[in-house]
Amino acid sequence: QKTWRAFLSVTAGADGQPVHAIDRIGDGPWYDANDRLVANNRDGLLNERPDGDAQSVSDLPDEFGVPLTEYGDAHDILTGSDRNGRVAGANGNFTCNDWRSVDGGLGRQTTIGHSFPRSARSGRHWISDHTIRGCAPGVNLIQNGAGVGDCVGCSGGYGGIYCFAVRELE
Repeated sequence: QKTWRAFLSVTAGADGQPVHAIDRIGDGPWYDANDRLVANNRDGLLNERPDGDAQSVSDLPDEFGVPLTEYGDAHDILTGSDRNGRVAGANGNFTCNDWRSVDGGLGRQTTIGHSFPRSARSGRHWISDHTIRGCAPGVNLIQNGAGVGDCVGCSGGYGGIYCFAVRELE
């Protein structure tokens, strides 16, 4: 019963201009699948961790309300965005060529965030924490360091994305 928007930036939208993830999702407030507050507004959303309900934002859940730690090392979430929710760079490699590429050899450029903090000091930013090695499909849900391979999930994840409901349907 909702209209959903993926929190993904692209280098070239339909008009050839960048599309920023933060602009796609409305102005808030936003809630998770368990109806817990993620953030009231953009300022609250653009923090290292959103400033909503601690139970939600410390381990952002999937569309069923399940915290991603339940699946193992599923922390890497595709965004293509910098820490302000804007496209990370003009080069299409930052966004897996606007989410159309399955190329494993794009280099370490595709930008991801972390659904849960990796430690008390690092790996904490939910929108833009680091880059991954490539865009090939793949999953690694076992914590084993940096992982191996050139897939979207190779360093901890499965290629998940964040989605936000922008309004109730009538």
